[in-house]
Amino acid sequence: MGRRNEIEHGPFAKIFAVIGLFAGGIFGLESDGGAGMLFGAVILAAIGGWIGRLADAVVAWLIFIVVSMIFILVNTAIRSFVWQLIASIASGS
Repeated sequence: MGRRNEIEHGPFAKIFAVIGLFAGGIFGLESDGGAGMLFGAVILAAIGGWIGRLADAVVAWLIFIVVSMIFILVNTAIRSFVWQLIASIASGS
């Protein structure tokens, strides 16, 4: 069992955190100066990382659903082929 801080995040969490860091820094610098820059960067980096983790989860679920659908379709095609093969052998053709 791993501790919570050992969990790795996907690429979207890191990308959105960096974007939030820069956006918060620029926004804070324009509105309040040094302290605002630091405060804005920290807040928007945290929000960006959180949104990125949600995006990672959504992408992982979408990949899971697509792969599951592919397996279902392949399974159905193989099952249909086997039943047709058995029917053709049983009919003697």
